Amino acid sequence: MLSWDRKKITNDSWEFEQVEDFSVFSDFICGNDDLDDFIQNDAKKHKEALIAETYSFRFIDEGGLRTAPLAFISLSNDTIPLSKEQKKVFHRTLRRYKTYPAVKVARLGVYRDLQGNNIGTAVLNLIKLLFLSSNRTGCRFITVNAVNRPRVLKFYLNNDFKFLDEQQDAADKTRFMFYDLKRFTILTA
Repeated sequence: MLSWDRKKITNDSWEFEQVEDFSVFSDFICGNDDLDDFIQNDAKKHKEALIAETYSFRFIDEGGLRTAPLAFISLSNDTIPLSKEQKKVFHRTLRRYKTYPAVKVARLGVYRDLQGNNIGTAVLNLIKLLFLSSNRTGCRFITVNAVNRPRVLKFYLNNDFKFLDEQQDAADKTRFMFYDLKRFTILTA
């Protein structure tokens, strides 16, 4: 059974918690230099500057002890701009706005030895659930500037993220992708 307060979601076997003490990531390695550098050196600075909040994902053993973090995700605010053609996809009431509120996956990292075990997917699903159940400001979309590598793009596509524009940033270092939270409400209804 899930339980949560403002900073933590738990069940009997795992915990998803807003990070206050970044020293828990002192031995965390996901194998990507940018992500490792971010969690080791920048995540705390982003929190202090009110730019991003970082959450950790851990298992809880039968005795109630928490493991070291298995994954982290840093979130910040974002908007999603839509062209007239893209607006046609959305409900009439959304078509009149130039931009739409979103939460951005600023960074997502899974511990190197545990990659490929659906931990990243579990973290994304928790974010979807969190913003649907505790959405304090109104947020319709989750966005990400996904590194333009086949493995990364496949991960987000497998988690139902879409490209805002199939061609626009295809040759860039990152690809802008989004997830419509309204879709999650339909899938979980």
